Amino acid sequence: MTEMHFKFINLIKDKKITKKEIAKRLGVTMPTLNARLENPTSFKLGEINELKTILNEKNLTIYEELF
Repeated sequence: MTEMHFKFINLIKDKKITKKEIAKRLGVTMPTLNARLENPTSFKLGEINELKTILNEKNLTIYEELF
C-alpha cells in the first residue's frame, strides 16, 4: 500500500464514506480505484474533481490533502 493509499483511507474514514461508494460515484470498479491509488498520476482530471466534490474539499486539491 502506497503512502497516498494510506492517507486516502484515513481521509475517507474521517469523512465516513467507503471506498466502494467512492468507486461507484467515480464510475470505476474497485480494482481501478485501487490501481489509481497505487499510481496517483493515473487519476483523470474529472475523477480528481469528483473526489473533491465527494470529500467536500473545495478549498484544497485532493493532491494537497493526500500528499
